[in-house]
Amino acid sequence: MQPTISPSGVMFATPGGNGVGKGWRVVVRVAARRRMSVRCPSGGFGFLLETGPARSTDANCKENMTFRKSPFTFGNPRTSDHPILYFDFVDPVSHLVSRMVDRAGVAAAIEWRGLELCPPPQPMIDPGAAGWRARQTLAAGHARRRADNGPGPPPIIPWTRKAHELCEFARERDCLDAVRRALFRAHFVDHTDIGRIDLLVEIARAAGLDRSEAKAVLDVDRFAGAVLENRTSALDEGIADVPALVHPGGLLEGPEVLGEIERALAEMKATTQSNNREE
Repeated sequence: MQPTISPSGVMFATPGGNGVGKGWRVVVRVAARRRMSVRCPSGGFGFLLETGPARSTDANCKENMTFRKSPFTFGNPRTSDHPILYFDFVDPVSHLVSRMVDRAGVAAAIEWRGLELCPPPQPMIDPGAAGWRARQTLAAGHARRRADNGPGPPPIIPWTRKAHELCEFARERDCLDAVRRALFRAHFVDHTDIGRIDLLVEIARAAGLDRSEAKAVLDVDRFAGAVLENRTSALDEGIADVPALVHPGGLLEGPEVLGEIERALAEMKATTQSNNREE
């Protein structure tokens, strides 16, 4: 077992399978100050994205959401000024949380950071793996209790690197929320292979982005560095699963804290509404 040296410390990893709960066993020592052991799902490890203010969708996009005042402020200057939500487009629990955020009306108050559960060249997630089925069952049960049922699970679980690259391009064009919703819908409702550039380009066009420009940036991996940076950032924060909500109250990570994430979103909604009334 060989160590990997990074600016944040030393990491050792041993390989496992590609089902959730059977992935890499990672031991991280961050800046020699704290030690943690995490099991990363689906064979992947690490995770992050570039910081900066969250943006709402632009009028050029088909959906527009704005907010007037940030509900929270972080004291740490290295973090975003907004709550951060790490997510992956193939994760059913991330999909559920994305819908919760939209229903609460706080999407623009959150900084969205894509976090690949299974980055290439790891084998793609096996939809029949016991750990992955358990994740799907948890999300489906939560959705049923809220009358939020959808189609059955997608037959394939593609890599999401290019989908997250498209999100970064959409962020630059103030079209993030429209593209985020479109990508989740494409995977979970339409069962579109969101790992294919040709299909991602059509999703981008339908969401309001320029088709030719979207294809160009995906073809040349223009935003691959931002996606990889997200993974690094999340790992540095000790995050090993999605969804993960980083907010002033702390870190809420993984499917097991779905109820707590929902309550935190409700508090964000109340705070945002209060701030808007004060204006």
